[in-house]
Formats: sequence, structure tokens, C-alpha cells
Amino acid sequence: MLRTFVALTLIIPSLALSDTFVCVPEKGSGVTTGGNKPIASALYDASTVKWIMTNERGDWRVKQLGEDVDTFDKCTSQFFCERSTGYAGVFMRDPDDGTFQVTWITVDGERKTLLVAAGKCSKL
Repeated sequence: MLRTFVALTLIIPSLALSDTFVCVPEKGSGVTTGGNKPIASALYDASTVKWIMTNERGDWRVKQLGEDVDTFDKCTSQFFCERSTGYAGVFMRDPDDGTFQVTWITVDGERKTLLVAAGKCSKL
């Protein structure tokens, strides 16, 4: 955990001074539509996409680790976030048991995949 914190503070220095959680999915699945192809579903290795939830200056935001742009920039609290422009999914964190659930959309050409994942968050 210390290595993760050091790595994150080097990548995103402002996180060291804010309320920050790193959230790692354990399980994920998705449904793909579009491109005049049949609807398909699959299990995914969601652990490759790590999420950072941070409160900077009283404003909660969520982004994928390594990304500059917030994925979810409209948070009603530290428990629920969505995107302010268009549908991109939602991010929900349960502080009681440290779990989170996230839905988000990926696009590959004409195919869109709605992904759902759940895992644990740790405070940095």
C-alpha cells in the first residue's frame, strides 16, 4: 500500500493534500451493442481500470488512474458521482464497508460496451 501511495503522489501530487481514495475493481461484466451485430455479454477483467476519487477544494471527482480528465465530475456527495455532460455512467462508494460500484461506457467504432464493476476502495 505504501508503494501505491508513493506512486500516486508522484503521478498526481495534489492528491497528497486531499481526501483521496483508490478504488480497484475485483469483478466486472459488460454488454456490447451496435454496429449491426448481435448484442453480446461477457465477463471482463475489470481490475485493469483503477479509479481515483478525490475531494479537492470541497469538490468530489472521480477519474481513471493515469487520466487527466475526470470521468465523473458531478458528485452529489462522497457517495455518488456521475458525469455533468451526457451519460457516462455512475460511481457509487459505500464508506461503511469500503466497497464501490461503477458503470461506464466504452466505444470501439460503432460498438458500445456498458461495463459494470465492483471492488474495494482504500483511503490514501
